[in-house]
Amino acid sequence: MNLKARFSLIGAGIIIFLIITPLLVLYARGFKYDFSTGQVVKTGTLVVKTDPAKAAVWLNGNQQKNDTPLVVRFLSPKDYEISVTKDGYQPWTKRLSVNAQYVTWAAQNRDYINLFFQTPKLEQTQPVVLATFSKNRDEIFFTTSDNSARSLNVNNGQTAPLGPAVTSDIASLTDPRLVWSDAAKIYEMMLTKDKPGLPGALAAQIEYVESNDDQVLFIAGHNLYVYSPAQIKLIERSVAAGTLTSDGTIWYVHANNLYRWRPNSEKPDIIQSRLPASQAASLLVADNRIFLTLDQTLYTINETLEPVYSPVTFAQWNASAGQLVYSNGHEAQIYNPNTKKSQLVLRSLDAFTDPIFNNETGYLFYQQNGQIRAIELDDRNGQNSYTIITNVSVGAKFEISRSGQKIYVYDQRMIKEYTIR
Repeated sequence: MNLKARFSLIGAGIIIFLIITPLLVLYARGFKYDFSTGQVVKTGTLVVKTDPAKAAVWLNGNQQKNDTPLVVRFLSPKDYEISVTKDGYQPWTKRLSVNAQYVTWAAQNRDYINLFFQTPKLEQTQPVVLATFSKNRDEIFFTTSDNSARSLNVNNGQTAPLGPAVTSDIASLTDPRLVWSDAAKIYEMMLTKDKPGLPGALAAQIEYVESNDDQVLFIAGHNLYVYSPAQIKLIERSVAAGTLTSDGTIWYVHANNLYRWRPNSEKPDIIQSRLPASQAASLLVADNRIFLTLDQTLYTINETLEPVYSPVTFAQWNASAGQLVYSNGHEAQIYNPNTKKSQLVLRSLDAFTDPIFNNETGYLFYQQNGQIRAIELDDRNGQNSYTIITNVSVGAKFEISRSGQKIYVYDQRMIKEYTIR
């Protein structure tokens, strides 16, 4: 090779270096050439993780080479139609925006997209006579045809025998008016031999019963009583609503005032005065949060009475999420007491019942038209909605485990356990 050829090669190498090096630097910094626009653009990243893993991911109809967990880098900033599929599971789709120099997670506010079985697995069935659910919906008390009482923990699936089925002079454990928290404790209290008798006339007037498993609060003839193995005590007359917390504190509405009576106190405290006059009221106190429904208007109390929404016919506190689920049968919303804002999760012309928010999966479960359905809270460009279980009777009840893997359905004197993911 002569000298001229050598200089030509060296020159060509320098030119290539000067051209490629800036391109490599730009690429390393997240830039790329967009052939659709003819411009060099900053890129973004998309992260898709699923439970279970090894699901196929499609971007704008193109299947990606690798399955989940998947990180797709150097994407041009724009909207992408994302689809996730896996054999035996219901598909998940979402249109998401990928922004320059940002990481977009397919799962919002959680690590994984939770996939549900195409067909739920019926694990077992338990014939029952009657059944009720605990206040926090993590336990089921039921009686069987052999006159025995049992409890079922929906989070671990374990069934515990309690003894013979019993009734109390105030209410049986299968009475839907009874709100309870721990099946074993309240069952033991129902068996107490030295409990006072309840006059039949008073028992016939019972409108509401709640237990914290050490004592029972009940409203009869609009009067508020506390019932324990030792005594029956009249707390207040002409009460609109009452509730009992785990520490033994009694809360009630009387004469348009909200009262709190702590254990060992001589008299109650007024927490909120001059409540709006109402014909119907209900109270919910949990995790130092106070919610009050007056004539279907939901309020929260933060030093002052603050309206949340109307109309409301159902409200339940979700301890794992620290948020309140409320509904009127056609709308379901979740209220965050920290931000004092509500998110509309579901609106439907067809009535639905039993809205239950599962924090682990990020879905709201509910009953509608003979089905148990689930809709995701992530409302970015639409929500994924699924039919989970079909052929559910009117009046059936269900509960979902904290992990979101099991659903227990109480329907036509049968408790059915399903695995849904």
